[in-house]
Amino acid sequence: MSAPTLISIREVTKRYPGVVALDSVNLDIREGECHSIVGENGAGKSTLMKILSGVITDYEGDLELRGERIRFSGTRAAEAAGISIIHQELNLVEQLSAAANIFLGREKVRGLGLLDEASMERAAGELLQSLECDVDPRERAGALRVGDQQLIEIAKALSLNTEILIMDEPTSALTESEVARLYRVIERLREQNVTILYISHKMGEIFRISDRITVLRDGQLVETIEREATDPRRITHLMVGREIEATSFDEPRKPEGEILRVENLSLPWPGHAKEWRLRDISFSLQGGEILGIAGLMGAGRTELMECLFGASEVPYQGEVILDGASVRFRHPAEAKSAGVAL
Repeated sequence: MSAPTLISIREVTKRYPGVVALDSVNLDIREGECHSIVGENGAGKSTLMKILSGVITDYEGDLELRGERIRFSGTRAAEAAGISIIHQELNLVEQLSAAANIFLGREKVRGLGLLDEASMERAAGELLQSLECDVDPRERAGALRVGDQQLIEIAKALSLNTEILIMDEPTSALTESEVARLYRVIERLREQNVTILYISHKMGEIFRISDRITVLRDGQLVETIEREATDPRRITHLMVGREIEATSFDEPRKPEGEILRVENLSLPWPGHAKEWRLRDISFSLQGGEILGIAGLMGAGRTELMECLFGASEVPYQGEVILDGASVRFRHPAEAKSAGVAL
């Protein structure tokens, strides 16, 4: 016997100038389940979750929570109804402590309206411990690793007595050990009957934690399937609307000589405690070669590409050599003229 329906989404449509982000979407979310929402970029996943969490208030259609029609005026109203969202771009005030972030806007006070920091730190510590997070509640949020920052967001949601937790690409910036910890946290939340809506592009995650999977494509709901009744290949097919052909990169490639060399490239980070966005980056690229640049979110991949393309807001140090000549593009137009695209 399936769990009762907690949320009903009825004919929800969201239009922007020139595009329909969501087109008459109908979906039921069951109480206590982990329900994954998947689709290509632009499929409408985040838009739908922002409507559910009160971030977007201007839309067509109806939402029902336990059979009653609801329409949130903002995120505060959604939180009061027990719905919280953790965005892919974390929403912390880096200058404040972990405890202050957890109770931001809902600070505990004592006599004369003074902040009861001891009470907030104690409550924050208990919440963080329940999430396997050993962070000192007094530590500044901006000094923490991304995985711990994310757990602060989850602790904030739990402090609101959240019944429905929306996670948008939660593992995109986490290490393997942090991902494993997040899985354990999700299992613990489910034991507490918290309903989880989970957005991810990673099929391994989807099939590890989901009860059901909903596929969106071009703003429309394609299908909702029990996890046991499908596989990654079928889900991928539903996401893109066609079979994905296997591609081999094993064919031997013949380098055509060095065309790009980067020597000791460093990018200052003015006003930040870390001082450097990039530090002493060196590599070379052969003609016809594919060179992969890997790293977690915030590791500096994008900043490196912007330096090479003349799009960095801050001047870099070091040298870039293109076709044997030292170059320093001051604008993307110069890079394009030299045959460099981003």
